[in-house]
Amino acid sequence: MIWTEQLLWSSAVAFAVMIALWLIQIATGKVAVVDVGWSAVIGGSFVFYALTGDGNPQRRWIAAAMGALWALRLGYHMLVNRVLTSHEDGRYKQWRQDFPPSKFQTVMLAFFVAQAVTVPLLAAPHLINAHNSAPLGPLDFAA
Repeated sequence: MIWTEQLLWSSAVAFAVMIALWLIQIATGKVAVVDVGWSAVIGGSFVFYALTGDGNPQRRWIAAAMGALWALRLGYHMLVNRVLTSHEDGRYKQWRQDFPPSKFQTVMLAFFVAQAVTVPLLAAPHLINAHNSAPLGPLDFAA
């Protein structure tokens, strides 16, 4: 798959997931679902790029495994410590105080969409890596 298709697919999935999570947080009041979803979508992008890239398979899968493990750890932490408990992140508490209820969901929608926009930006190194066909070298192992 060419990189523009990969970028469009990962962006579309990120946007769809964030809109779905925004609707879930309206129903549950748990804004932290955005953090769990963001880590899942970005980790999924790493794996998607590795699956569909045409670069060196070893490089693709080493990077995807490292990125996916990081995303799983972060997502698990946020799920256990923010979503499944009553402990809300300080940012979200502050936003509830700063914005009246009539504007809070508009702010949350903008925040969830902004999170979707960050996915392709922060996953870009994995996208570039997925198309790097050079053999692994000493710098790869040093990194």
